[in-house]
Amino acid sequence: MTLIVCSYTLFLFTDYVNDAETRFKIGWAFIGIAVFNILVNWAALFYKLYMGVRNAIKGFIKQSRINQYIQRERLNQIKL
Repeated sequence: MTLIVCSYTLFLFTDYVNDAETRFKIGWAFIGIAVFNILVNWAALFYKLYMGVRNAIKGFIKQSRINQYIQRERLNQIKL
């Protein structure tokens, strides 16, 4: 969606808008939209990265608990 908005604002940088001050303000709006788009994409990237690391850590902890349980059961069987 932001790509379409940015594409339409590029049209306003042509001679269609004669006033330089207006083009200047449109340029700052264009920069704001682009920065907003980048920040949203970074947030999504970092969220996915966080969730991946979190799930990997949870899996590691779960696997280590399973291994500890198996070792305890083996020791209990040896003692009997």
